[in-house]
Amino acid sequence: MSGISEDNLDKADEIIYTSQGGNDLLYNHHQIVSQQLTRGNLALKNTRDNGNPVRVIRGHLSKNSYTRKVYTYDGLYKVVDDWVQNGMQGHVVFKFKLKRPEGQPSSTSHLLFLVSLV
Repeated sequence: MSGISEDNLDKADEIIYTSQGGNDLLYNHHQIVSQQLTRGNLALKNTRDNGNPVRVIRGHLSKNSYTRKVYTYDGLYKVVDDWVQNGMQGHVVFKFKLKRPEGQPSSTSHLLFLVSLV
């Protein structure tokens, strides 16, 4: 969850992740071509089909970091759904719904985000 896609939706314990590919290289979050079901996109589809969890790492903007970004590990999530649709720019995107299973330590990503704004 690096914040590079304009089509992502992050509700902490539930994520709608727009998979990789098709973004411009200027990091303005715009999809310029359709995504393909290859590499990481295919891996997420296979993960859902096999029922394996994935590790979620979140990227946060930070004034205190020389790269202006920090990353935090947020735990395991299950890929519970996937579909194909046209994204905000009209190009084909692969979407994955990830849910955080219960029984894990609480996420601290929201705390780091608040601290990084100070």
